[in-house]
Amino acid sequence: MEQNQQQILAQRYGEKRAPSRSRVKLLSVIGVSALTLGAIGIGLANWNPIAAETIGYRVQSPWLTELDFEVQMPPGSVAQCEFEALNNSFAQVGFRTEQFGPFEQATTAHTIEINTFEEAVTGLVRGCELR
Repeated sequence: MEQNQQQILAQRYGEKRAPSRSRVKLLSVIGVSALTLGAIGIGLANWNPIAAETIGYRVQSPWLTELDFEVQMPPGSVAQCEFEALNNSFAQVGFRTEQFGPFEQATTAHTIEINTFEEAVTGLVRGCELR
């Protein structure tokens, strides 16, 4: 009886054929290529040619913190960096934005002062971007 139903359905709607191997391969190649290009695009969008690293800090007083750091960027470019000083509760008690460059070297060391409204326990580079 089941075979009879299959014949009736096949007669009414046509027989369902399995997809050809060449079509499956083509769709697989297209899918893998799209995923690869998407991953490359995301990687390039998140690439940043500048890096900044905190070397050290000194709390000079409850109102002043010094921060030593290095900036790595392409020679001849200008960077804008943000710095912050934090207290025991990780609250921001000081903030400063400064531009650096252009320099002939790829890596340069700097020291800046951050004014604070409360005694800080640390200072750090929040981030840098090219201008």
